[in-house]
Amino acid sequence: MLQRRQKLQKRERFLRTDGTVVDLDGQTPLAFTVNQGLYYVVVQHRNHLPVMSSAKVSVNP
Repeated sequence: MLQRRQKLQKRERFLRTDGTVVDLDGQTPLAFTVNQGLYYVVVQHRNHLPVMSSAKVSVNP
C-alpha cells in the first residue's frame, strides 16, 4: 500500500511551448509504469515552483 507523499517515479522530460510533455528525444509522449489508480501529479521545473494537480488523476496503464 502506498503511503501519503510517496514518490513513485521521477523522470526528466521536456515541456514544449504548446504545453505537452515529451521524452528527451523531443517526440515521444510522456509515459510512466505505475499501477492503475488515482494519483496526484506533480511537475517540477528548475526555474519555477513545483505544481501539483488539484485533484487525483486516473491512471490506467
